[in-house]
Amino acid sequence: MRIRSLWSNSLSARIAAALTLTLVVGATATISYFYLDTRGSYEVVKARALQEQARELVASIRLGPNGAPQVRVSPDWQKVYDRTDSGYYYSVYSKHHRIVAVSPNLVGRSPLPLTDIPSGTASWGELQFLGPEAQPTMSVRLRTGGFVVVARQGPDDEALVESLLEESIEPLFIFVPFALLAMFLIVLITRRTLDPLKAASAEAAKIGPLNLDQRIAAERLPVEIRPLVKAFNDAMDRVAGSYEIERRITANAAHELRTPLTVLSLRLQRARLGKRKIAWDSIDTDIARMSRLVSQLLDLARKEAVRVPADDEVNLARLVREAAAGVVPLAESKVRAIEVVADEPLASRGSADDLRDMFRNLIENALIHGLGTVTVKAKSFRGGTASITVADEGRDLPKEANESLFERFQKGSSTGGGAGLGLSIVRHVARSHGGDVRFVPGDHTVVEIRLPLTA
Repeated sequence: MRIRSLWSNSLSARIAAALTLTLVVGATATISYFYLDTRGSYEVVKARALQEQARELVASIRLGPNGAPQVRVSPDWQKVYDRTDSGYYYSVYSKHHRIVAVSPNLVGRSPLPLTDIPSGTASWGELQFLGPEAQPTMSVRLRTGGFVVVARQGPDDEALVESLLEESIEPLFIFVPFALLAMFLIVLITRRTLDPLKAASAEAAKIGPLNLDQRIAAERLPVEIRPLVKAFNDAMDRVAGSYEIERRITANAAHELRTPLTVLSLRLQRARLGKRKIAWDSIDTDIARMSRLVSQLLDLARKEAVRVPADDEVNLARLVREAAAGVVPLAESKVRAIEVVADEPLASRGSADDLRDMFRNLIENALIHGLGTVTVKAKSFRGGTASITVADEGRDLPKEANESLFERFQKGSSTGGGAGLGLSIVRHVARSHGGDVRFVPGDHTVVEIRLPLTA
């Protein structure tokens, strides 16, 4: 069970096992090739030896006066054929397959059989192994039309095979130390290859809330691992960014809530001591301010956490009119007017609730911090883009302050009653829907939202 767990979980074990298996298969294939090659060499050597014997014999055969073949070999070969234990034999057949002559050491014994006659016009037959001792024999066609069968019963067959094996196996003795060296290198290279992964794991283990800037160095890692490490580092960048945003939200929220809570506590303490009558209007204002701040924080957190459904088709012009209708009571309380120009349908995709909240936040911001009539226009541009502008008659903001107002808890005026989250919510919703928001330069305050339209 432990070996199976190591095999399934250890990358180094898998790499080493794969390389070792490749080495073993290669060694097995090499040894098998040497063995088969040696067996083939043995048969080739036997065939060549019989062919040389047959050539010598065929050259010494002559036709006698009566037309019968006569064998006249050299004195050396004659001594070999005279010895009964020499292991060299021959038998001569006529073209009618009748025995006409045998070697002296076969007199009184059975001649060599004509088992394999050369086919067609071939001069040589195939190598044959006869009898329980596998005696090599070969048939040869004579120019006179007859046949000669030669045999060589060598007691050194086993020695010949061993000699050939020794010659063929010599490269294996060179292969073995190299195989051992290769196995050592497999283990060494595998460990060295995985050492950077261990170092990367140690670097990842150091990442925590106190050092979110720690990252895994990808330069020394294998190329195949770098995309994974890059994805991890990018994910940590996003986590660190979110963590920093949440930290700032917490700090700013605590700062924003501290003042109204302190004021509310002082009002209640004074009322408890009987020094002053309870100022219910002021208390209601403080509670409303804190409630709005908490509501905006929750709304922003929800919008950042929820992914925009891309398959919901919405009409931006209708959402603009609905958002304007929702803030009519606020406009009436401030004796302000709202004009909406959104006649043409503007089809887009996204979350209707989030887009409606975005338009409402922008109109509320103009009513609270702006002057005069608030004008809302929604129209389409070439290239499939919708433009929604919210303008009031207040003065244009300085250019350097425009971008900062979209940050969280950034307010255009320290005396305003807002928390500085409205424009931040507007930018987040616009960008999450593939668009953006900006201040338009001019004499008055104009904010423009650009959103993509469907085809």
